[in-house]
Amino acid sequence: MPGVSTAVGGASRAVRVGCPRCASTNWLEADALLGLPHCGRCGSPLFDGRPVQLTRATWTTHGAESDVPLLVLFEAPWSGACRRAARSFDEAAARLEPRFRLGRVNVEEEQPLCARLRSRALPCLAVFRGGHELARRDGPADLETIVTWAEAVARTPAPSPRPLLFR
Repeated sequence: MPGVSTAVGGASRAVRVGCPRCASTNWLEADALLGLPHCGRCGSPLFDGRPVQLTRATWTTHGAESDVPLLVLFEAPWSGACRRAARSFDEAAARLEPRFRLGRVNVEEEQPLCARLRSRALPCLAVFRGGHELARRDGPADLETIVTWAEAVARTPAPSPRPLLFR
């Protein structure tokens, strides 16, 4: 499974996954991501084929404390290019989960989060893992571009990352 390593030395390893409903962090065997895992706290599916709405409060669960790569769309409600990208991004969630968690950030409502994550262009895609930015792509993208780009990022060795943690 690109993006999430499912085996270390022949054995499955534990991964952290945030719940899109209650924002609790769940520890799962990596192989469990291939099934339909549910939250240990609220019982909701951990992946439902839809992006989560990211806020400063939910960033820690989905961005900093998750072992599943987070693909983020930075968007503005007034931008036609962002609205078009959001439709493709929503469709990409069904194709990329559970290899990725997809999340949307409204730049109007989450200005401190956007500043912290250095969002400067609209629309903008970025991939994070464990609080570290792995890649960024500015400008509109269709469904195939989003999926192809995210999968390529997952295959690329990560550069020395800079943590983006909130404490």
